[in-house]
Amino acid sequence: VLGRFVEAEASARKAIGIFDEALGDQKMIRRQGVAHMVLGEALAGQGKLEEAEKEYKAAKDVFEHISSNYAFDDMSELWSK
Repeated sequence: VLGRFVEAEASARKAIGIFDEALGDQKMIRRQGVAHMVLGEALAGQGKLEEAEKEYKAAKDVFEHISSNYAFDDMSELWSK
């Protein structure tokens, strides 16, 4: 994010869109959660605190889903294949 909140917001939204399109509701991965965290930071930096809170919650949901299902992280998933 590094102070470039508008650019970071656009990039994070694009990343989330790519993950949502590619993964659908079938699976969540760590990078998807990280993208929601970055979007939350970008929104918070712009003073959009309610929107930022929703993105932090989305990130938390991804990470809780991963840990509750004992899913692999991205690299472990790659190596397991």
